[in-house]
Amino acid sequence: GLRGHFVPTRCRQSMTLYLIPVALYLAVARRIIPPASIPDPLWSYSLHAEIIGRTLSYYTRIFLLPTVGALHQSTLGAWDTPQPFIAALGYLAAGVWLTVLVKLWRDKPLRLLTVWTSLAIFSCLNLIPIPSQLASCYRAVIPLVGVAGLAGCLLDALIAIAEARRTWSPLFAARSLIAAICGVFVWQTLADVGSWETDVTLMHAEIAGDPNFVPAYGGLGFQFEGHGDWKSATSCFDILLGRILPMVQPGQSFVQAVDSAATQRNLWSQSGLRYRPHSYAGFILAHRAWTRQKMGLYDSAADDYRLARLLNPRDRNLKEGLRVCYLANGRIAEAHALDDPATQPMPAGRRMPASGGR
Repeated sequence: GLRGHFVPTRCRQSMTLYLIPVALYLAVARRIIPPASIPDPLWSYSLHAEIIGRTLSYYTRIFLLPTVGALHQSTLGAWDTPQPFIAALGYLAAGVWLTVLVKLWRDKPLRLLTVWTSLAIFSCLNLIPIPSQLASCYRAVIPLVGVAGLAGCLLDALIAIAEARRTWSPLFAARSLIAAICGVFVWQTLADVGSWETDVTLMHAEIAGDPNFVPAYGGLGFQFEGHGDWKSATSCFDILLGRILPMVQPGQSFVQAVDSAATQRNLWSQSGLRYRPHSYAGFILAHRAWTRQKMGLYDSAADDYRLARLLNPRDRNLKEGLRVCYLANGRIAEAHALDDPATQPMPAGRRMPASGGR
């Protein structure tokens, strides 16, 4: 009688051992990324709760049905496009998962599967926003403990049933089903191999998997630029800048509009918290100016160079690129005026007319 009384107590005490890796993770993470260095994504409480629900839904999908498109996803969708149904599914999946964890605690293999999966995903739920990409970079590991782990547990249970009943038909049926599922995943994997052949094909796969992730358009544009495909590169930069550059309001300078909290939030919603609109927009504007210049669109290139110089006034390459465009179109006086201190880009605090927007 006493032995039966102490078994549950001993089991509950053993559960505390799982807190050790959690504590170690939190301690190491705190040293590597101090909390003060994590950007504030400017989420309301309701949006933060929804983002956590979106994350739970995403990892449930990755755990149970890891498609190639889902694995190429880098964001969780635009922040200001509500996804209440997706978030609700995520919280429902979390509730079911915790219920299963409690029910299966006495089964050691299933306990290891559920607990370690929980520990792996816990750090990626955006309870504290992930600075790089809101969909964790090691998302491809989750299927190893998802489909593979569940398949292993199913086979283990069916082997026990088959041995007890002295019939192997259930086990054969299960093996056939698992083999079919594995065949589908193998086919998807082989079909995705071509996506990694070049950086161009990879960026196309990234865009197909997550059209919300604007850095993929930048990466694709850089690849086209490197291969001398100026028109395709410019098209990619057009899409990217069209989605991140703000409209300049009356009485507001272009620099102030780019540095505004709204622009920062818009960029973060389509990329990751490590991106800054001031430096990123200036970088992309400079590349689009170059590709337009190579196509002979000197007026358009000059416009981009001027905007890029507002963000990076000390960049001499931008100044020389602007000079080349002026000279190519016969705007000699404007080319010479670039050396006049009075024509240098105004500081961020100075204002310019609203017509200087995009």
